[in-house]
Amino acid sequence: MSKILDAIDYFSHAVHNNKVSTDQAAEFRNLIQEATRKLEQVEFKTGPDYLLLKWGTWKSWESKNKNIQELMKEHDSLGLSASAMMQKENDKQKELLCLVIDLIDGIIQNDWDGDYYTKAQAKEYILGYNS
Repeated sequence: MSKILDAIDYFSHAVHNNKVSTDQAAEFRNLIQEATRKLEQVEFKTGPDYLLLKWGTWKSWESKNKNIQELMKEHDSLGLSASAMMQKENDKQKELLCLVIDLIDGIIQNDWDGDYYTKAQAKEYILGYNS
């Protein structure tokens, strides 16, 4: 993975602030678009769980894991707003979501920007939101 990023950095530095011809610019952009298309077609095999985060809480989730289901049930029993935007997580709810995150075997994603989170990033997001 780092070899790909190193190659991108090398390319970026090579063309940054250097004048290229119209044809070269078109060729470079077409190569970048093709590489992006190929990367977007890569399929990642993960577990079946899914957690979508927004506004410092969960927006949607899916899991057949009984422990996750129980933690989410407990989280929700502590109070939910009609929308994720209005939800104000208390410390116990944040703790429960972090436990869920530890158990997730699948995708954790931020609804705002579509970014995928590691477990550490997801917990940092939950714990740091409106702190």
